[in-house]
Amino acid sequence: MFADDKNSKCERFISRHPCRGAIGVDAFADSRLWSTGGLLWCVPPPSLLCRTLAWMRGTRTTCILGLPYWTSHPVFTSLFPPHHSPPFVKDYIMYPEGSHVLIPGEGARAPATMRSYRGSIKKLRDFAIDRGLDPSCPTSLIIYSLQKVNEGKALSTLRTLSAAFTHFVSPPPPILSQILSNIHHTTRRLIPVAHHAHVPREHIDCLIQYATNHPEDLSSLRTAVGAALSFSALLRLLWSSGYLRLTIRRAKNDQFSEGRNTFVSIVESSPTFSLFHAYKERVPSSVWVFPSLSNP
Repeated sequence: MFADDKNSKCERFISRHPCRGAIGVDAFADSRLWSTGGLLWCVPPPSLLCRTLAWMRGTRTTCILGLPYWTSHPVFTSLFPPHHSPPFVKDYIMYPEGSHVLIPGEGARAPATMRSYRGSIKKLRDFAIDRGLDPSCPTSLIIYSLQKVNEGKALSTLRTLSAAFTHFVSPPPPILSQILSNIHHTTRRLIPVAHHAHVPREHIDCLIQYATNHPEDLSSLRTAVGAALSFSALLRLLWSSGYLRLTIRRAKNDQFSEGRNTFVSIVESSPTFSLFHAYKERVPSSVWVFPSLSNP
């Protein structure tokens, strides 16, 4: 609601001014727009804040409301009523002055996504310029996509390229979009790939035993500790024993780089605990980055 092409959370939205992706309807014309059953993202200007809150109350809408910290605004006190009144705001996050909740010009996409978009569009631009083509023409996108298919690139690479072109240039016309869809379809595997079997506990024990017998091999020690902790994170916690908190500083779906936390049960007499302390003694000041179980 009231978004634009710089802070929208989806491809189609209701905007307060004409822009790409905006739906040309009045946000206050139909109450069904507010009761879609999903979680709305509302960023109304101060002039529409009173009317927005009134519609939210009338339609019993649940949404994420983005607004400046303007305490002198007449409606600001209704957001945080006295204790005897039901709260209008269930939870909130206050950002420091001058911070950007959403990066201007990059919308609500994660930084890692924008880096991949910029890399893809740069390669497309270089490809088109070297061959005397117009980088902003959808035909150049089709030719470059065919080149990537001949190189054996995966479907995800082609989809990232198309999304980057749509974001930085414009969506291709319907006919060319269908051609791109057919190109993407040619990269699909005819035979589905069999997934890895579940890792049994015996394999983890073998890694731990090997690292215990070869304490001088730092790489094996690091792999064994990472595999043991990753395996333990999938198990149910036993609060009667000790536990460790594992922190993933950044993840692919972590838009604001807040990190992810989980806990693992661990017994002080267990081999995993001994290996963990052995690794800390060998590399006391490094960041503990461990490999995944599928590729230790």
